[in-house]
Amino acid sequence: MMAKGTPASNQAGEVAPAAVQFLQGPPPQPFFLSVGFTETHRPYPLATEREDPRCARPPVTLPDTPDTRQDMANFEASARRLDDAVGTVLRGLEASGLAANTLVVCTTDHGIAFPGMKCTLTDHGIGVLLIVRGPEPFSGGKVSDALASQVDLFPTLCEWLCLPPPAWLQGKSLMPLLRGSAAEVNDEIFAQVNYHAAYRK
Repeated sequence: MMAKGTPASNQAGEVAPAAVQFLQGPPPQPFFLSVGFTETHRPYPLATEREDPRCARPPVTLPDTPDTRQDMANFEASARRLDDAVGTVLRGLEASGLAANTLVVCTTDHGIAFPGMKCTLTDHGIGVLLIVRGPEPFSGGKVSDALASQVDLFPTLCEWLCLPPPAWLQGKSLMPLLRGSAAEVNDEIFAQVNYHAAYRK
């Protein structure tokens, strides 16, 4: 059974309005809201006039052909839907008056769904989106190319909230990057391919 306001699918057109409805609640304090979208997963929608295949350069791992340019244009159409939906949620957060006191973490779980990317242990496969927005020091449009992993988010939040991290906690706080006191916190990161890429007979 789904909770009241839970969308029937994970399509952006249903998820974003449901998230905004939750934020207008108003939600209990403190609150946690997980907003997941299917967009940028295959099958992609067909490109519109805004995504011209002639200008949709394919990833470097693929041949530059009309077919791959069309596929990339379709991916861009899906990414545009995702971007619009995230914007809807962020505007809903602003309208609710909660934005100044809410930390928003936007991330993905793997590289894009193209051959040689998703489910591969390369930069194309393990490189993910990570944008964090909220009160200081998560504001101001800082950009970092430092090595980071999603396991670093928990210790980062612990340090930001002045909470003692559990003894079993892995990862490193990214706060030195946010404060500008360090250019790197990791010398390397760990990644693995799991069942998602297993071959079945």
